[in-house]
Amino acid sequence: MNRISRTLAWMGVVVAFGISAAMAAPANDPNPKIVDGVEIYLGLLPAEPVRGEYPKGTPESSMRSSTPKRTGFYHMTVSLLDNKSKSPISNAQVTVRVEEIGHAGESKKLESMRIGNAVSYGNYFKISGKGPYRIKMQIQIPGAANTIKAQFERQHY
Repeated sequence: MNRISRTLAWMGVVVAFGISAAMAAPANDPNPKIVDGVEIYLGLLPAEPVRGEYPKGTPESSMRSSTPKRTGFYHMTVSLLDNKSKSPISNAQVTVRVEEIGHAGESKKLESMRIGNAVSYGNYFKISGKGPYRIKMQIQIPGAANTIKAQFERQHY
């Protein structure tokens, strides 16, 4: 199995684990959050394992070609499920702001990624201070009346 296949398989496991953990997550678990009928799963992985070459034309090639070469970057993934049907939400627009509390932050649109049957959204963020970090999301689902807003707080990973 080449590096690309291993990385994609690992990311698929992370997404699948997050989705399957929905049934087992304790009520006080901060991840996932349920807001306006949408389950929101947040994942962060160091950028180093996802560096590499991807075949042109794949969704990963455009995003991964911009993988930061320096340390301190994390790949953030967000998976969205309809809380009632447990169906993945694959047509959302997701924007995230990451800020170390008390410091300037950075906002980015997350790109849609399809790994097998799972859909998630992702991008890279610099997370190198001691934290804690505030992660603010705005999620727009076509046809929904309101923009969904969610916030997570995390210590440095």
